[in-house]
Amino acid sequence: MIADYGSLTPEEIRLLPVTTFSYPGREPEAPWRAEAQQRIDSFRPAGINVQVFNGAGSPLSGATVEVKMKKNAFKFGTAVTETYLSINAGDNEALRANKRRYMEELQKLGFSYVYPANSYKWGAWESQWNPEAATGWLRSRGFDVAAHTLIWQRGDNVSIAPPDVFAPSILNEPALLKRRVNDHIRQIMYHNRGSMESWDVVNEIINNNVITNRLGIRETANWFKTVRAYDPTAKIVMNEAATNPGPGQVSLQLINSTGSVVRIYLNDRVMQTGHHMFDFNSAGFNCGLYLCKLVVDNRIYIRRVIVRAD
Repeated sequence: MIADYGSLTPEEIRLLPVTTFSYPGREPEAPWRAEAQQRIDSFRPAGINVQVFNGAGSPLSGATVEVKMKKNAFKFGTAVTETYLSINAGDNEALRANKRRYMEELQKLGFSYVYPANSYKWGAWESQWNPEAATGWLRSRGFDVAAHTLIWQRGDNVSIAPPDVFAPSILNEPALLKRRVNDHIRQIMYHNRGSMESWDVVNEIINNNVITNRLGIRETANWFKTVRAYDPTAKIVMNEAATNPGPGQVSLQLINSTGSVVRIYLNDRVMQTGHHMFDFNSAGFNCGLYLCKLVVDNRIYIRRVIVRAD
């Protein structure tokens, strides 16, 4: 039902009834909270050693010391509506007030790692959504910024990818399609090189793969190589929801060419959907072909890893 309340003052709007939403486990006494707190106490704290000296440089005993954390080493992340992170000349006063509140609340919530939700998507970027003001505001306030997403192979939303990419004149011509994709990656990476904490290079490729099907999976690897060439230090990510749609038992192993497991990174660990990264150090490994085996519940994914001398 839709009700027309006419013209109301902000105070009258505040007094209107509000539908509340909840979910199992939201309550303060939910059992998972005690378990989570134990993990926090085990894994997140680190020791600190404070030495206090007087003006003459001698150690001072009994001093009162106050330590205030400025930033979490553990990155708490969220997507943000980037259009609410800059105030424009055409904004009316109500919109300006909403944007100011959005910016104030974002800074209070303790996030340190943010994704502008739309403006780095292929279609939005070429439509000149201009995220510079928003990302500049975020960086100036100490947020790490990640870009989502360079390639999302969906043709049903013009902000996700430009419509011409999916026209037969390009989609059915591999050389033209390859050039179109690579030109986009090079252009956006040149413009933003060195400014991002991480890049979602490919998004949801399991269910959205029309370009990959035309060009082959090896071309996807070339996209990652191009991003790495422009931004050697940023994390590069394949963003995928279909491998682990919810909490699951996850194992990750590295297997050599004889079938022997040479490294176990995860062993039946319960993990949520998200970006999970580990550092692969090839020191101590012989050159050659390895298999990376990921098991999520009863689903198995295997990818090749080649260790070279260079």
